[in-house]
Amino acid sequence: MSSEDLYSAPDFESFWSIYERLHADPRTRALHAVATTSAMVLLTWGVVRRNVAPILLAPLVDHAIAQASHRLIEHNRTTPWRSPGWHLRAELRLWRRTIARSCPARPREEHRQGELRERRRDSGTQSWKPIASVGSVPPARAQ
Repeated sequence: MSSEDLYSAPDFESFWSIYERLHADPRTRALHAVATTSAMVLLTWGVVRRNVAPILLAPLVDHAIAQASHRLIEHNRTTPWRSPGWHLRAELRLWRRTIARSCPARPREEHRQGELRERRRDSGTQSWKPIASVGSVPPARAQ
């Protein structure tokens, strides 16, 4: 898989599929998350302080960290300026997924079921029944 395949993709989903393979190593994903977060911080800082320097520095920092991860870990290279819109979209998707994997959130119902199991264990009884989730629809009655 080469970056040339990436830039010949006919649509974004094809582009994303190749992009994801070029970022297969978790260390590359982590460094990309650091790069994207750094760029976001610099952009925010520049806007809040009304200073153009951090805004101009943001994409350079992002690119430097991301390219270092490609060269040192994946041993490949990307050229984001060849398709900047898709590249930015893919980078933000990769960032969201990397952050989500490092901080998985338990769904509300699963969390409640976990609390119930702990209550049962602490009380030594099995009399607790699962709490129906808010807004759940009761089962239909047989006619």
